[in-house]
Amino acid sequence: MERPSLTYGLIIILILLIMGLFRIESDYQTIYLIAILTTGGVFAFLKRSIAFIILISEVIITGFLLTYEAYQAKLTSIGQLPLVFNHLIFAAIVTVLWIIFFLLKRDSLRLSQMREKISKLERLEEQINVFTKNEFMEKAKVIWTGLKRRNERGRVIFISINPSFQHTEKALVKTIGNTLMTTVRGNFDLVGRYDANTFIVLLQNTDEQGKEIVLTRFKKLLEDYVDSSDQIFTVFDEELTDEFFENELYSGEAQ
Repeated sequence: MERPSLTYGLIIILILLIMGLFRIESDYQTIYLIAILTTGGVFAFLKRSIAFIILISEVIITGFLLTYEAYQAKLTSIGQLPLVFNHLIFAAIVTVLWIIFFLLKRDSLRLSQMREKISKLERLEEQINVFTKNEFMEKAKVIWTGLKRRNERGRVIFISINPSFQHTEKALVKTIGNTLMTTVRGNFDLVGRYDANTFIVLLQNTDEQGKEIVLTRFKKLLEDYVDSSDQIFTVFDEELTDEFFENELYSGEAQ
């Protein structure tokens, strides 16, 4: 919370400095305004090191021009004070602008890095060693590319917990997820969490008969944990095709 407070404080200081600059009557107010707006736009897009060089150059150049103007106008030391005061405020404004954009860009970079780390952590569902839906779909696309190249088939199985059992969701979901991981070929097939109550399984190089073998093995292993007489889940399956991924993409956009 410290850095947002610092940024907000700097913005307030920036506003006060700009108000102070334009409260003093000067022939250079329009020039200062254009310079401030241009500087803010430049700082927003350039790297902070290059922006800092521009900041220093801008302060030096404007100071030199004002000194030259005072010399040409033959202003006395007292007469030069408004110019000096305005230039100091202008230098403070562009410096605060640079600091604000520096903090915003650094925070944006850190936020991006944090999101990337969170995305990696979320590849596996908490307490269940299965892939999240997004990670499952990404890996499934790669596998499907290989299957097509080798002219092999694949099947996708959806296993959904029936609504009457969803009150025991946590324990049941964990049991089903772990059982599926034991059932499939570890480094060959994929198991993912499709939604809160549904698992999705991708079986490589498998036909209808192979699918039935996997489901029979899964149900047999599951009997060690739950009563097989209860209709705990329903099964739906389909052959893996390009249309499967197209439908998933459309479904994701619709949401």
